[in-house]
Amino acid sequence: MSHHVYQEITYKDNFLPRRINGVFYPIDHIIVFFGTKSSKKEFKLNGAEISKTRTKEGQSVTLFFYRDILIDYSIHQYLFLDPNSSDITLGENSTKDMRAKFKENNYFNLAWPSEYCDRKFYFYKHARPNEFSESSLKEDCNWEKADFEEQLKAEGYYKRKQSLDSGDFSALVREIQSSLKHSVY
Repeated sequence: MSHHVYQEITYKDNFLPRRINGVFYPIDHIIVFFGTKSSKKEFKLNGAEISKTRTKEGQSVTLFFYRDILIDYSIHQYLFLDPNSSDITLGENSTKDMRAKFKENNYFNLAWPSEYCDRKFYFYKHARPNEFSESSLKEDCNWEKADFEEQLKAEGYYKRKQSLDSGDFSALVREIQSSLKHSVY
């Protein structure tokens, strides 16, 4: 995870097609808040008995926007199994998308599940590929596939984007209401 408190990515006119509950939606702005980094120690100084408990955890909240409207979010809470190691598990605040990615990789050290591909999209679409750094979680990105544009058309992405551009968010609202499965638990 990052040592930053806040990060922001603005896609400008190169909208990021992001899959949300199986459907692609445009994203033009991502904000990530990092926090809840803690280390807790308890001990008794007086007397012969000294006990010490130490925990270490962190959390990031990622918000995805289109035209200043919140489209989706992702929460990554991680707990170190031993404060002196890098072995982690997910905390109860982690959203289902994070849980699925963690289960797939048995480890996950990014702020949101598609961070690798979303960041790569940003650097490549803004003609700055040399600034993108590969990570150990390198994966295949949908947008790099030869038939990606056809896939977006076939799945109705451009119609959804056109609706959102006209100010009609009703399809998104219906999608969110029907899939409140994106809950924390």
